[in-house]
Amino acid sequence: MTVQKQLIQSWFRRWLEPLTTLVHRLGISPDALTLTGLVLSLASAVLIAGGRFLVGAIVLLVGSLCDVLDGSLARRGGRASKGGAFLDSTLDRFSEIAVYLGLLYHYRGAAALQLIVALALTGSLMTSYARARAEGLDIDCKVGLLERPERLALLIVGLLAAPLRVAGVGPLELILTLLAILTYVTTFQRIAHVMSRARDRAPEPVDAAEPDGEALSASSRQP
Repeated sequence: MTVQKQLIQSWFRRWLEPLTTLVHRLGISPDALTLTGLVLSLASAVLIAGGRFLVGAIVLLVGSLCDVLDGSLARRGGRASKGGAFLDSTLDRFSEIAVYLGLLYHYRGAAALQLIVALALTGSLMTSYARARAEGLDIDCKVGLLERPERLALLIVGLLAAPLRVAGVGPLELILTLLAILTYVTTFQRIAHVMSRARDRAPEPVDAAEPDGEALSASSRQP
C-alpha cells in the first residue's frame, strides 16, 4: 500500500513539473503559494457553508494544488527550510479545519450530520498529530489508510458529486461518514505502529510533556 502511494505521488509530481517550472520562472515564493492555498481554502469553506459545493470543490482543488506546488517549488529553488515546513504544516491544519467548519455550518439543522462532520474533523487532526508526535520521537510513521492527500481527494469528490442524491442520501454524506470512520482507523493504525516500533528500541528518557511535533510533520517542504 505504501509503495503504491509513493508511486502515485511520484507520478503526480512529475505531471505537475511543468506547472512548478512556470511558477518558479514567475518568481513566486513557496511561502506565497502556501498562504494562497490557505486563502483559497478559507474561500472554499465560505462557499461550502452556503451550499455552493461545486464552486467550493473547484476552489479547494486549486488551493490543494498550491499546497502540492509549494514543496516542489521550495526544492526546485533550493529554498526548503524548517521554517517553511513549519508554516506549511501549520497552515494545512487551519485549511482543513476551515473546510470542516464550513460543512458544520451548512449542516447546522441536522445534528447527526454535524456529528459525522465533527468526527471526520477530529479524526483528521488526530491522524496528523499521531504522525507528528511519532516523528518528534524520531519514529517514522508514514503508515495508515488515509493521509492528507487521500482525505482531500475524497472530500473534493464528495463535494463535486453532492447534487446527486438517491432516496435523500447524497455521496457527500456517505464520503463524510467514510472519512469519520477511516481517519480513526488510520489514527489507531499509527498508534499500533509507533507502540510496536517503540518496544523494539532500547529504553531512553522521553519528556512526556514535550511540545507537539507538528512543525515538520508530513510536510511537502521537507527535503
